[in-house]
Amino acid sequence: MAQLSFSTNNQAEMDDFSVVPVGDYNAQIVKSELKDTKAGDGKRLNFQFKILDGEFAKRIIFVGLNVANPNPTAVEISMKELTSICKACKKVSVEDSSELHNIPLKISVKIKPASGNYAEQNQIVKYMPYDGVDATASSASTETATADSDEMPWTE
Repeated sequence: MAQLSFSTNNQAEMDDFSVVPVGDYNAQIVKSELKDTKAGDGKRLNFQFKILDGEFAKRIIFVGLNVANPNPTAVEISMKELTSICKACKKVSVEDSSELHNIPLKISVKIKPASGNYAEQNQIVKYMPYDGVDATASSASTETATADSDEMPWTE
């Protein structure tokens, strides 16, 4: 047994790391870190993306890019993904990954099924520039407007 003097007052509860549904989300990079790979023979650039709005606001999605690896294909795939991230953030070049932090962009997310010891997880499959519109609300309102009316919105 451990003697604790602890109160939940002024303490935040743990974050929810369960998967979010497949879809497009407005997000931004809130953290990045360059770490050695588990095998110790490469470097991995890890990003944390935070969803900005909608039902899943403040949820985190993790991305890891093999920026140095003995497998050149892994590095090539990661460089393509990093290029997509930079372009979605409207950056032509960066000297430090922190230059990509706090820039809104749109991400397209899918669910990668559980495998071995790993639970199902979200995977970002596309990065797009931010258009200033709540991705989840705008698609829902467009579908509703189309379904509820036979008239075009510009006709009265």
